[in-house]
Amino acid sequence: MEEDTELLTTFASQAAVAIENARLFQQTDIQLTRRVQELETLERIDRELNRALDLNKVADITVHWSLENSRVTAGVLGSSTKNAPTWPSCPKPATGRKTGPKA
Repeated sequence: MEEDTELLTTFASQAAVAIENARLFQQTDIQLTRRVQELETLERIDRELNRALDLNKVADITVHWSLENSRVTAGVLGSSTKNAPTWPSCPKPATGRKTGPKA
């Protein structure tokens, strides 16, 4: 009987370790997926910014992606120099609707 108790205790300990490892693996996988999505978004932003030579277009892209990837409803980008172009604010698009600078 005592031998069975030890065997079951060992089995329970091993099962607890396996369950914890599975939980940690799942948590790591979720975090990795989020990070990959963030990097893909940054890559898309980088491509758009590198295609844009016009300062106003760069500003529009910056505001658009900032709004798209944050929890705000509006944004403004400005400049502190006297002769800088003025940039309009850009409202955040409705949920599920993609708007923004054209490629």
